[in-house]
Amino acid sequence: MKAQTSTVVYEFTNEVYPYSVFIGIGVSDLTVRKLFMRFDDRTGRSTPFKIWENSLRGVGAGCQVVRLVVSSQIAYFININPNVNANAELIAHEACHAADWICNRCGVKYGLHDEGEAHAYLVGMVARFMEQVITHQVPKTVKKWTPTVVNHIFDAEIEEDIRTGRLKYDENGKLVPTDKE
Repeated sequence: MKAQTSTVVYEFTNEVYPYSVFIGIGVSDLTVRKLFMRFDDRTGRSTPFKIWENSLRGVGAGCQVVRLVVSSQIAYFININPNVNANAELIAHEACHAADWICNRCGVKYGLHDEGEAHAYLVGMVARFMEQVITHQVPKTVKKWTPTVVNHIFDAEIEEDIRTGRLKYDENGKLVPTDKE
């Protein structure tokens, strides 16, 4: 198996549901840790990724509910194994997981016929997003995330916190919070 080396993750949003789906192909463990924290829907807690657990060994893709490191945004992340044939079965499978999560998170009930339209719409939407990533036809309007983008966001936030007095350098040159709100 060749090493996972991608550092690019695409953020797909839509105008109907308030949750993004992040999709990448063979996204490296380091990139995952810099961009996301693991989010537990049951407890509402975020924890840092130690490693991307399955490292995509023996699976077509790995999925996880995440919280962005740079914000409180909760989202769904799909990491496609670069060494598998990303066919209709894989796309449908992962799209269903994402659609289930979004429907459950938004309180949308789904089932047969009319009741299932919202879920079916979401499955199709996520499948289209995955297809765009797999075929390298991602629209230019889709937000692209890399560790460099995250570092720039952190740098800007840190500079603002230093400027407003919320952070300061201590005697050891380490950034520490102040009492200032």
